[in-house]
Amino acid sequence: MPDLLKCIYYGVESYSSNRYFYDNKTRGDGSDGVFVIQRTIRGAAFYRDRREHVRVGPGQAMLFCHGEDSCYGYPEDATEPYELEFLAMTGERSLFDAVRQKAGSRVALAAHSESLAAFQALAFHVREHRFRDRFHESLCGYELLIALLRQAWTGDLLHDPVAAAREYIKNHYSEPLTQQEVAAHVGLSREHLTRSFRQRFGTTPARLCEDLRMGKARELLSLQFRSVSQIAANCGYTDANSFARAFRRRNGVSPQQFQQFAMPGHRPTPSDPTLRSR
Repeated sequence: MPDLLKCIYYGVESYSSNRYFYDNKTRGDGSDGVFVIQRTIRGAAFYRDRREHVRVGPGQAMLFCHGEDSCYGYPEDATEPYELEFLAMTGERSLFDAVRQKAGSRVALAAHSESLAAFQALAFHVREHRFRDRFHESLCGYELLIALLRQAWTGDLLHDPVAAAREYIKNHYSEPLTQQEVAAHVGLSREHLTRSFRQRFGTTPARLCEDLRMGKARELLSLQFRSVSQIAANCGYTDANSFARAFRRRNGVSPQQFQQFAMPGHRPTPSDPTLRSR
């Protein structure tokens, strides 16, 4: 059996005294493999290790492992209760370590964020015993760690709006996305973004979006499992007709013809349209 992620405990707690203090070195040698994501609901806690000493307030979480040289607790200057919820997990922790390496041991779990939604989904399944099986439990854990890692990585893009635009397109091209929406997301005008994007990447936001959509469309058409209208929707087009026009313009054949060419055993005949180079 592979080393699946397992959530061994979920808890909600509240403290109002500096007697709340944990030294992780005293919690074994780390051989139990426990790692923890502890979210602040209200108030604040401190977290300290050899690299950092930070305050962890609402909208944030601390990350730590049992057995490591770190500690956390109730701040001496705190004036309100510290309310928290935590998830303790075991299993493959390379993604957890990658998040800490990239973002540190204090991360954001902001309202309406993907990372908070993943945290709450995992907490719900643990609390209500709703996992279908061990694989579902591991999947929910990985979704949380991936959300935190994506958040840590894309945080570097905040000071590079052109790169952020490219990343946004890569993550959202399967939605009905417009250039204006991309520009607004990164805080640039459409004209400025298009000009800077072309200078940096040799293409435009619209062209990149269409390239990604066409690549996905060809992949889905080759699988033969979905209708053209379903594929259009999955590739960010609002209707099958606009998808078909864009596909023919880029590939020289209709989606239906491409699907026929991709059928096992098909051999083009002299009357078949010729696919344009891609």
